[in-house]
Amino acid sequence: MVFSGAVSGASKPEKLTCERAGNGNYRYFAVLMEGTVNGKPYFLRLNAYPYHGADTYRSIYHQPEVLADQGTTATPDPLMDAAPNGYPSMGFLNFLPKSGSSFSTENRDGASSLTVNADEQSGVFGARLVQAGVPPLNVVGAFVCGPSFIP
Repeated sequence: MVFSGAVSGASKPEKLTCERAGNGNYRYFAVLMEGTVNGKPYFLRLNAYPYHGADTYRSIYHQPEVLADQGTTATPDPLMDAAPNGYPSMGFLNFLPKSGSSFSTENRDGASSLTVNADEQSGVFGARLVQAGVPPLNVVGAFVCGPSFIP
């Protein structure tokens, strides 16, 4: 993986796995990675949701909407709900320890993409991640699903 922007460098994840869950229209595919770049441990998760098989999934801009009764946006249950407006994130990256170091994928059409190959065990990605007050972070790379791990 190659990092550029807020952090620059290259990293081969020490742990990498893929998750698939859900049924019908409410399936997801996620790539989870742990590694170190420039001496900083990180955890990266990228999601394809809703997932319908091998394909390229791109971020899509969603206008945030406030729920009238709670004043906050809802967090969907990926096993039961479709992603509502205001929940655009394809993923996130945390540098550890996780104090104020969380980046989320940018809420913009095509800012990030995740391609799942026909074997559904490998692919490529490009993620543009943002955090308030910090330059954007770009991460690009390829993945091959490995054994499960607990982040």
